[in-house]
Amino acid sequence: MVNYPTVLIIFTLLLAGCANSQPGQGIAVKAAAPEIDVSAHKPVIEVQGPMTVARSELPDGKKLGVSLVEGRYFEDWITPGPFMGKNWEGEFRLQWFDESGNELHGISLNSSFRDESLTFNREFQIHTDDYNGDGDLDFVIGQYASSNGYTYRMFTLNQAERCIQELGLQPASELFISSGEGTYSIPLEKTGTDSFRIGYYDNSKGVQVESVYKWEKDRFIKQ
Repeated sequence: MVNYPTVLIIFTLLLAGCANSQPGQGIAVKAAAPEIDVSAHKPVIEVQGPMTVARSELPDGKKLGVSLVEGRYFEDWITPGPFMGKNWEGEFRLQWFDESGNELHGISLNSSFRDESLTFNREFQIHTDDYNGDGDLDFVIGQYASSNGYTYRMFTLNQAERCIQELGLQPASELFISSGEGTYSIPLEKTGTDSFRIGYYDNSKGVQVESVYKWEKDRFIKQ
């Protein structure tokens, strides 16, 4: 059994004074907000075990998931932007489960992103397909890069060795994709049994740029 670090979630309740006014007076007197020593407050919610941000069922009944195993969960409903709302941040584990939910294999997702801290601001579905014609399911998982798109790493479920492996990409180890779906895992457009097409919008040129990747020996190579 895999032991996961405890993920603590801290919600701090900031108390603000309400505007008070008396009938017949046109001036509202606002009560001063009390000063709160945040460091003195203990966590009011404690979560034991991992927090799941993705869990998708595969055609054979097995499951594929992504879980936060160390880090924090927080919500920001004030600041506009790509991370407004719910956020899971920290160390994540990419997991392959059997039909009963037991882990067959798992890897650190952060290791595929230069060991950087990762952030997901919504739960998502993992889209799978066989992109290189070897019979195994492949998929991409990404991170928000800019308002123009996401950067993705590509993985496969190696049935023979029963493990998750990252697939090689050339010339770069990641795919930059502008997608209307704008999510952390997307289906790729297949152009053949061993190739796919991606695209992104080039702001500097004002055009859509498309590229085709084809499987050659042990990796996808940009054509």
